[in-house]
Amino acid sequence: MTAEETMAVQAAPETSLEAQNQSKGILAGEARLETALRRLEEQSALQTVLAKKRLFYARLSAAFLAVTAIAVVWMVGQVIPQMERTLGTANTTMADVDLVMQQLAMADIPGILENLDQTLSEGRESIVEASDALQQVSSIDFAGLNKAIQELQGVLENPLGSLIGWKK
Repeated sequence: MTAEETMAVQAAPETSLEAQNQSKGILAGEARLETALRRLEEQSALQTVLAKKRLFYARLSAAFLAVTAIAVVWMVGQVIPQMERTLGTANTTMADVDLVMQQLAMADIPGILENLDQTLSEGRESIVEASDALQQVSSIDFAGLNKAIQELQGVLENPLGSLIGWKK
């Protein structure tokens, strides 16, 4: 045996130990790889679940936005015609106010007030005259008037009444 062969034989057990260690290392590496793959699969499954939840909430948000947009469009469709009617009424009212302001500017307010004052003065005078007439009527002695009427009746019933053609 040569020296090289002896070394080869001696190296062979070391190689077989290294091979065994390498095979154990390969097995340990495979175990770590399998563990890492399982973790990746679990993370992937978790990410899939989370992605489905995000998709659900995104669709839900989109549906709410669509409903909100439809509600806003409907409200705008209801409000704009009412606002147009209100603005038209406001324009008409402002035109009427302008016309009244022009008429008031052209009106003779002091003359109108003077006529009103004169009318009120005449009204007061009429009330004073009516009050005087009422006092005159209330000052009549109705008892004396009744007595005079009865006396007149008595005169007409006596023979003088027969002279003038009074018959009972």
